[in-house]
Amino acid sequence: MSQQPAPTRQRMSLRSWGPGSLLTPPRSLRTRLVVGVLGLVLVMAAVMSSFSTVSLRHTLMARTDSQLMAAAQRAADKRHDLTQEARKASDEAVQEGTEKPGGQPDGAGGADGDPGKQGVPPGLDAAGQSPGTLTLITAQTSASSSEAAAYIDKDGHYAAISKEDCRLLLSKATEDHPVTVHLHHLGTYRVVATRDEASGSTVITGLSLEGDKGLIRTQLLIELAVALVGALVVALAGRTMVRSALAPLERVARTAHRVASQPLERGEVSIEDRVEKADLDSSAEVGQVGGALNTLLGHVESALTARQRSETQVRQFVADASHELRTPLASIRGYTELIRREGADADLPEEATYALERVHSESVRMTALVEDLLLLARLDAGRELRREEVDLVGLLVDTVADARAAGPDHDWRLDLAVLEPPA
Repeated sequence: MSQQPAPTRQRMSLRSWGPGSLLTPPRSLRTRLVVGVLGLVLVMAAVMSSFSTVSLRHTLMARTDSQLMAAAQRAADKRHDLTQEARKASDEAVQEGTEKPGGQPDGAGGADGDPGKQGVPPGLDAAGQSPGTLTLITAQTSASSSEAAAYIDKDGHYAAISKEDCRLLLSKATEDHPVTVHLHHLGTYRVVATRDEASGSTVITGLSLEGDKGLIRTQLLIELAVALVGALVVALAGRTMVRSALAPLERVARTAHRVASQPLERGEVSIEDRVEKADLDSSAEVGQVGGALNTLLGHVESALTARQRSETQVRQFVADASHELRTPLASIRGYTELIRREGADADLPEEATYALERVHSESVRMTALVEDLLLLARLDAGRELRREEVDLVGLLVDTVADARAAGPDHDWRLDLAVLEPPA
């Protein structure tokens, strides 16, 4: 049976960086350092931006709450003054009998008697109220409830508030603390509810947060731009600094590559490449690596020199021994040939003749071995392995004959069987 060769196991490489590869190619140390520093800078920028944004929002909210309470107080003071003026005018009208038809005294026709402010909640027109301020007044009586709501637009005009936004204000505003309400038509507001003790109505005052939100957005955009510019500067500066810092390490690597490309397996080996002294003077890690590499190269060169010296001595010994053995072997072979020629005419015993032939054949074989040793010493590699057919029967007969001559007291037998040639 013929045995099939084992199938070659295919090795899959994890570093096949084709267009469709899902793996990320390995990056150099320089790239990893720059990316790492850039990542840290971006993380720090994000943390600082978040902290500053939260701080700014908290500061703006505190300022808005303070302004909101001040606006509510100004509106309350304005309503109090209007109430006092209305009472005073009513008392004077009663005394003078000049009360107008409809039951309203002079000065009570609007927020302060101005026809352009009809329907404006009292107090919204108080001095110091900024654009975006809103006021909603709701009065509950046993018979009905009434609402008055308006806000100051960005042009300083008074505008009405939609019913939907009024319901949101009434449902969200509390008397405990200011709250944030998202109105459908006016945007985000900070509102607070107060109680008017004189009239018993609930007054909701609010300030727009759209300006603060725009300020926060502007700050975020500025911080983003600064972070991007800073990241670009850090990337360029970091790349330059890392390249300068890793330049000695690259020179050390080039030295190691030059040494690795030298043939070190045989012959005289001289490793002259060393890390430059300028790179060794540094006390940093690169200097330590360079010093260790120089020490290693020195040890390797010493070991290779010792190996070469030992091999040279062995080759010289083999060559000398081969030269010394060639002369006595030639003499042995010559004498055996002489005895064979001289003994051809003489009547030598058969055993003596066979012994002479064995001595002659062994001397020839020994001479071939000596020649091989000499050639090996000269070439330091030996001749190519040459395969040839050998007569095993003759080799076995000679071996048994040598054994019988060495041990005549033993009974030596050789059984030979004809073997079929292999299929």
